[in-house]
Amino acid sequence: MSAQILAVTFGDPCSIGPEIAHQAITDFLRESPEVGLHVFGSPSTWESEAFSFLRKHPKIRFHPLGSTQAWELGRPSAASGFMALESLQAAAGHCLEKKADALVTGPLDKSICAKVDPQFVGQTEFLKDLTKSDDVLMMLKNPDLRVALVTTHLAIKDISAQITAEKIIRKAKIFANYLNKQKDPRPLAILALNPHASDHGLFGNEEASVITPAIEEMKKLGMNVSGPIPADTAFCFSKEYSGFLCMYHDQGLIPLKMSGFESAINVSLGLPFLRTSVDHGTAFDIAGKGRASAQSFLHALREARDCYSLNS
Repeated sequence: MSAQILAVTFGDPCSIGPEIAHQAITDFLRESPEVGLHVFGSPSTWESEAFSFLRKHPKIRFHPLGSTQAWELGRPSAASGFMALESLQAAAGHCLEKKADALVTGPLDKSICAKVDPQFVGQTEFLKDLTKSDDVLMMLKNPDLRVALVTTHLAIKDISAQITAEKIIRKAKIFANYLNKQKDPRPLAILALNPHASDHGLFGNEEASVITPAIEEMKKLGMNVSGPIPADTAFCFSKEYSGFLCMYHDQGLIPLKMSGFESAINVSLGLPFLRTSVDHGTAFDIAGKGRASAQSFLHALREARDCYSLNS
């Protein structure tokens, strides 16, 4: 078996991305010296004094992008957003060309990237379009919890219209495939959308008209699922389930971050390659101040390594 290679991006060069990448990569290579890292980003970031040690590391190959422009930490711009998107596209292309086995991404700012690409709403959606994937699942995890999302970056008022039985089944199949590879025998929890799972139709009808029929169909297919489970109590019984398929972003992200913010990561399932990422933002306000935790980035590197090993 050939040595594993991970493609890595810093995210926005004005964010905490470069500093947490530096710390996470340093720690990761101590515990996994056999893994090669192909890093994509700004030449000025890589040539900074902070990266002097990593520049000499034999398992790292740096791919410089764009100009040698210097970046002012904490002061993002359309130019830094362009660099973040250019790095993401180049690293993903590296994976598509089979030059890397998985992609690990740093944080970027959606609103800044949207100034460069008005269609941009998130890295998951960007990678889905770039790779022309049929469907992609945003799965997030920490050591104690796994959640996945039926809808991702949407306004609350638009969620109900975007939830269909077909979409729930598609997302659940992708999630179940990941969980099966983890050899987790517990059922997959399918959450309700409305309070108290609508309380027999008092608070909406999505449970009766969409979610329950999807669950019944999945059971006919032999899938080990349970629900619809009211979201306000589901996570109180987290040890009973292998994961939670949530109807919208905050339904899954709030309990995940409450139970382990620094160790939480984002995993894109359904792409032609595995992509893992930090599960936090750019934190421009503390960039360069030595306060940012690199734990999420380190866990993202570990997940990419471990999932590759499971599939090898």
